[in-house]
Amino acid sequence: MVLLEEVNSSNYQECKKIKISPKQEKYLPKGFVSLSNSQLKEHRYESYLIYNEDIVVGFVLVQVDKKGEYFNILLIVIDEKCQDRGFYKETLLVSINYLISQGAPKVGISYPEGDAKLEALYKSVGFVPAGLEKDGRVYMNYQN
Repeated sequence: MVLLEEVNSSNYQECKKIKISPKQEKYLPKGFVSLSNSQLKEHRYESYLIYNEDIVVGFVLVQVDKKGEYFNILLIVIDEKCQDRGFYKETLLVSINYLISQGAPKVGISYPEGDAKLEALYKSVGFVPAGLEKDGRVYMNYQN
């Protein structure tokens, strides 16, 4: 079972230890580790380390806008040593539940157009296509 712990000054360095395969690096936003908590809060982003027992297996970034309708899962990164063990899907489900608990009427997520694996995963947990973003990513919604 995965647990999320908000990134803070005492665990921030753990983010730098998360490694992904070189072929996945193109999907990772440049400088995601260098974002400060103040930058994240300014944009209503919340970052969490993903733990399996006491081991960090990844990182998740969500957008929580309690004044509006922006409740998005922006990024899930699973360490390359921990991939293909169900942590991504479990993190996805935990993140959806967290955003719903924060008042989300719907939860958004996107993926690169043509990524059939992510499309199937997102559909399997209840996301439905909602359109194409300007950058060519497919946007999906999870209706609460």
